[in-house]
Amino acid sequence: MEEIRNHEFEEEGSTMEKVYIAVGNDLQEGFKTIDWALKKWNNIPISIVLLHLCNISQDFVYTPFGKLPASSVSEEKLQVLRKYEEQKINKLLSKYVTFCGKLQVKAELLKVEKQDDSIQVLILDLISKLRITKLVMGITFMRFSSSWKSKSAISGSFYNVAEKVEYVRRKVNEAKLMIEEKKREVKVNAERSHKAEWAISLCNCRIEELEAGIKEESERREKLQGTLDSDKECIEEAKNDVEKGKAKLISLEGIREELSSKVKTTMEVKSQAEAELERVVLKKGETINEIEKLRNQRDVFNRRIEFCKEKEAMGLVSKEEVKCGYREYVAEDIRLATENYSDRLRLRSGGNWTNVYRGRIKHTTVAVKVINNRLSDDGFAAKVKLLNEIRHPNLVAIAGFCSEKPKCILFEYMHSGNLRDNLFTSQRKSRRSKILKWHDRIRIAHQVCSGLGFLHSVKPKPIVHGRLTPSKILLDRNLVPKITGFGVITTHSDQSDTKPDVMAFGVLLLHLLTGRNWPGLLKAMSMNQTSILRDLDQTAGKWPLELAKELGALAVKCSSVNRGGNMEFSTKEIMEELGNIREKADELRIIGGYEEATDSNMEEGDPNDIPSVFMCPILQEVMKNPHVAADGFSYELEAIEEWLSMGHDTSPMTNLRLDYQILTPNHTLRSLIQDWHSKRAAHVSS
Repeated sequence: MEEIRNHEFEEEGSTMEKVYIAVGNDLQEGFKTIDWALKKWNNIPISIVLLHLCNISQDFVYTPFGKLPASSVSEEKLQVLRKYEEQKINKLLSKYVTFCGKLQVKAELLKVEKQDDSIQVLILDLISKLRITKLVMGITFMRFSSSWKSKSAISGSFYNVAEKVEYVRRKVNEAKLMIEEKKREVKVNAERSHKAEWAISLCNCRIEELEAGIKEESERREKLQGTLDSDKECIEEAKNDVEKGKAKLISLEGIREELSSKVKTTMEVKSQAEAELERVVLKKGETINEIEKLRNQRDVFNRRIEFCKEKEAMGLVSKEEVKCGYREYVAEDIRLATENYSDRLRLRSGGNWTNVYRGRIKHTTVAVKVINNRLSDDGFAAKVKLLNEIRHPNLVAIAGFCSEKPKCILFEYMHSGNLRDNLFTSQRKSRRSKILKWHDRIRIAHQVCSGLGFLHSVKPKPIVHGRLTPSKILLDRNLVPKITGFGVITTHSDQSDTKPDVMAFGVLLLHLLTGRNWPGLLKAMSMNQTSILRDLDQTAGKWPLELAKELGALAVKCSSVNRGGNMEFSTKEIMEELGNIREKADELRIIGGYEEATDSNMEEGDPNDIPSVFMCPILQEVMKNPHVAADGFSYELEAIEEWLSMGHDTSPMTNLRLDYQILTPNHTLRSLIQDWHSKRAAHVSS
């Protein structure tokens, strides 16, 4: 170890305390370390000893090309390189001394050459020999140590001096506070990163939209460019025609000159020509008058033609208005659809035959209901008109009618049968029956109440069903309930009294809870509402007891509307309570993991059966280009556009006013219809 001291600021026998500062080759880091030491002991007189560690190795030498083995260069070149390295270090140390001089601080230099010993041993040796009490060094100074090689290490200064335990504890507490602050910063940065990722995803979506718009704009631009090119060709053709016209004009000018010369030679016949001209002028005036008369006659005929066209168009519109909501079929169509009213296609309800047949007409599966012949023609027409005007997602929609004998009405076909056959145990052996889970039953109750409430809200007088039973509620493929049998007018009851429907709905709720058609059920529930918990239908799965209690209480409340005197309970209030119960049921299914609905005897349906969702409510045909209207229903584009063009501002399904007339393509439904067509074609070919 070699020591070199700078005696420029040294005063022997000085009483100032010495502070040893370890500096390295990083000049800025060394300046920061010196500045830190001066600020640390700014209240006591000190002198500085700059400690620099030189790594001298006999096996390697530092060159402009990096670290090379000493054996790779000549001895003379080796001496030159080491001398150059020493000069560079001396120049560096002189900058440190100059910096201390600017700060008016005494500075000495101590250069230590490190060969094979570790830096820890050298520092301990220096502390022991020189009796160092204060030693300051930056983290990056320790790069000679195998454990501190990173130049990106946290910058800081350390000094070796005896301190009290309180100081150390204070530093530890400060470090803990700093760690907590860093943790908070990391958490904030993580939240910012999450928000940034969310913003990036939004930007990506926006970019995709812009790219689609750019692509569409490019295609439009290409079309416009094609149009522009064709227009340019037309302009070129017009220019050619103009050039040809100019050539003809020049030739005509020559002819005119020839004629002028001939006119000069024919002056003797001028008088005869003038007389002839007067005669022609008179003839021209007569011709002009005749043309004006013909023009007037033409205008009159055109106005008559336009009037006839408008009248014919109005006649077509009036016919379409009659046929838009439903279609009229002849008796032959109905016989073909039902195979001449075959018993094979006759539908049962609760094991009993009905007057309803399953049929296919215009590639659509429908339910054909034969009407009693005792109903007059006016009554039949009124019934058809009423069924067409009353449309709701939870009411069975009319598909057409036949006024010839036997009179019949065509309804949309409900593939899952009626609620009675699906609910009561004795009828569950049907191939179309399904097990209704508890959440399906709550949903069905809510949707049935929605349809019933719509009937009760009809103006000017509400429509009372009067015979609401499980057999009057039909289910489609997705177990969506639809009420049938409404619109039957009775003369012995108050047509505006909705209490019978409310009572019947209460009984229906009890049927959904218990799955039983027990006459004494309502009486037992009225006496003890908790008894419903013992009679819950176990095939519906594990009922949430609180929801079952609420549903049972609502059923008793509905069934008791006629017993409380002035007690009023509308379907609107029932809808609100059922809506709350349904929301709770949905939450329980998500949070509590309640089971999904399963079918007992489900088997693959007939591919020829057309799902009702594929049918246009107006045309009653499979849609090719479905569009969603403001009422939320999908229609064939041409049908709904024709409906709106005729001045209708209400929904064809609900008769409610449409908020807007913008139509949105239903790409999802169109894809499903195309898949259905493909599967149907494959089934037919097989």
